[in-house]
Amino acid sequence: MARIVVFGPLPPSRSSLARSAKALVRLLKRALRGRHHVRGMWPVPESVEVVLSTVDLPVYFMANAPEEREIYQVAMEHPGLVILADRSLERVIQVLARARDPIGFAGRREAERLAERFPDLDPDVPWSAQAVRRARGTIVHTEEHRRDLERIGCRTPVYVAPPPSAGDPLGYVEAVEGTLRLVLDPAEWTLGRWASALAEAGVDSTDLREGYGVRYAAALEEIRTSPAGDP
Repeated sequence: MARIVVFGPLPPSRSSLARSAKALVRLLKRALRGRHHVRGMWPVPESVEVVLSTVDLPVYFMANAPEEREIYQVAMEHPGLVILADRSLERVIQVLARARDPIGFAGRREAERLAERFPDLDPDVPWSAQAVRRARGTIVHTEEHRRDLERIGCRTPVYVAPPPSAGDPLGYVEAVEGTLRLVLDPAEWTLGRWASALAEAGVDSTDLREGYGVRYAAALEEIRTSPAGDP
């Protein structure tokens, strides 16, 4: 049984997102009951490092609101499953940049670079590039959003699910289970993901399991650190 913590502006937060964040925690608790332990957390505690040391998977509910900046900061340092409530995170990035936070500067540079490279792309999309790149998994609410992220070179697994208020757990369960497999056994997950490609290339994946850890852990790190949109 994995331990999952959801960071989001939960009640008694006065955020307009509180209802959605509460719906997300309720949905995950109901859908994963008996398999994983889920709890919500808000505000982000000063002892967040201690909390995360006892967690198997952090889930970050992100929206384009200034109060999300602490969640964004934690997500950059401790990658997990990111749920994008909005296509854009521009307000979060700009608030961090005005506070002279290096994370904000890096996110803004990446967004601007991608906007130049893809001038006909929805301008909201690049603002989430850094968050998606650092994540171990991402949930968006439309196929169009998923395709746009893939277009800018996203290497992070992207899942599509309706907003939590819809009460449909299927996409969320798939994303949680897939991201847990990646986090708990990244080498095995990578082998599974590329099994068909390896077979088509005539490579027996069973031969790679001897000493695969270093090779595929390095591949996973490349997924996490390479700026989205790079060739």
